[in-house]
Amino acid sequence: MDEQQTAQSSQETVAPATQPTPVAAPVTPVTGTDAPYGGKKGSWATWLLLYVVIAAIAYGVIWYFWLNK
Repeated sequence: MDEQQTAQSSQETVAPATQPTPVAAPVTPVTGTDAPYGGKKGSWATWLLLYVVIAAIAYGVIWYFWLNK
């Protein structure tokens, strides 16, 4: 009984370990395909886009409230 329980526990331990592997495998091709967004060269573009969007929203909110005064 102890050997069967150890085999079952080892199988349960292996199952979660194999699940992240297929999940992590598609991430690498996607990062390679979307190199401008996922690569180090494209990280500045992502932060710049994020900064522009936040700045535009903040500018729009401030302009909206100042315009209504």
